[in-house]
Amino acid sequence: MSTGISCHIALNHVDPAEYGGWAGQLDGCVNDAQSMAILATAQGFDGITLENEESTRGAILGGIQTAARSLRPGDVFLITYSGHGGQVVDRSADEDDRYDEVWAAFDGIVVDDELFEAWTEFSPGVRIVFVDDSCHSGTMARLLPPLFPSLRDGSRGRGLPTSKRRLLSRARLIPPAIAEAAWSRRSSYYDQLRGARRRSLLSASLISMAACRDDQLAQDGDEHGLFTEALLDTWDDGAFSGNYQAFMSAIVASIPIAVQHPQLSTLGAPWPEFEEQRPFTVEAPLSGATVGTTGDNIVITVEEGNNPGSPSTQDRDDIIITFEEGNNPDSSSTQDRGDIVITFG
Repeated sequence: MSTGISCHIALNHVDPAEYGGWAGQLDGCVNDAQSMAILATAQGFDGITLENEESTRGAILGGIQTAARSLRPGDVFLITYSGHGGQVVDRSADEDDRYDEVWAAFDGIVVDDELFEAWTEFSPGVRIVFVDDSCHSGTMARLLPPLFPSLRDGSRGRGLPTSKRRLLSRARLIPPAIAEAAWSRRSSYYDQLRGARRRSLLSASLISMAACRDDQLAQDGDEHGLFTEALLDTWDDGAFSGNYQAFMSAIVASIPIAVQHPQLSTLGAPWPEFEEQRPFTVEAPLSGATVGTTGDNIVITVEEGNNPGSPSTQDRDDIIITFEEGNNPDSSSTQDRGDIVITFG
């Protein structure tokens, strides 16, 4: 059986002392985390929820590291973040757009280089599902001057037309000047980060579901973030039955594209069978295999080149196939035992 661990992070506000007096008040983030925790529990995950003051830099990164140490090949880690995101100038020269994305933790920002470092701690064969309901745009900084000039100092759009001011008041975005100031408080530490140097070492498989495109703002709401609300509606208490691409397509269809356009992406070791799973599935996919029936038999076909190494176990719903060391077939063959037929291509 596979193990699922989840971590749900939510900040309706941050510590003003760490952000130059800016508290970053939001409304829907804690509700997001609580709802995602309920979803995760129903799917068989064991997890924690970090809310507001609990969502410190140490707690967030420590939670990821604990999961990385605990999970083994075939296991899955679900991490969700609801709060402010933003950008700072990339000092490590590892970003094509010259900006690092950041999260607002309660006591300071978490830079994307730190997250990449954390992802590299996961073992090969571990799945990571990353749901990010925040503004986390690198190119946003280049769009802010003509669109929202007064946002850069955290004034939330004073002096702008009402329609733009309303949009900004609901955005989950750290004002750039505030993000840069927060970075400066720990500049000596952040300068040591070299995320890009280790990205090639990411051997786990990660699926990211992000709230919006680089040139858009993720919107907060009274009860939930716009993206999380659409995700929960699409999930429909577990009634959704498609794969990750179908799931994201349905979410996208429910949100006006002019407001925000959620993004699906992958990172690390390619794993097509993972991408084809129903979202938030704890059990590992049967890689390189198909399951069907012939007459009264259950037929499992393992494609050529995908026979598991030894020893290993393949688990598909209520069928568990264990390949003992020294007994894995290395050529085309058929194994027939009772009503289960396993064909190795």
